[in-house]
Amino acid sequence: MGCGRCVAKCPQNAFALVTEFIDLEDMTVAAIKEEYRKKIHYTCLSCKPETLLPPCVLACEAKAVWCVWNPK
Repeated sequence: MGCGRCVAKCPQNAFALVTEFIDLEDMTVAAIKEEYRKKIHYTCLSCKPETLLPPCVLACEAKAVWCVWNPK
C-alpha cells in the first residue's frame, strides 16, 4: 500500500519502500530488501510469529502485509 507503517515497525529493518510498475502505473509499495529475501525465515525469527503476529503485520491497517509461518 505504500504507507510505510510496516517499514517503521520492523525491528530487523528488512522492509523498504520501493517504486514498482504495477497495473500500468508506478506505485510505492513496501517490499523485503533484496539482501533479506533468501534468508527471510531467519530475519523474522526474532519476532516469533508462531506465537503472535509480528509487528509489521500488526502495523498494516490495510492488511496488505501477512505472515505465512510453517516452522518444522
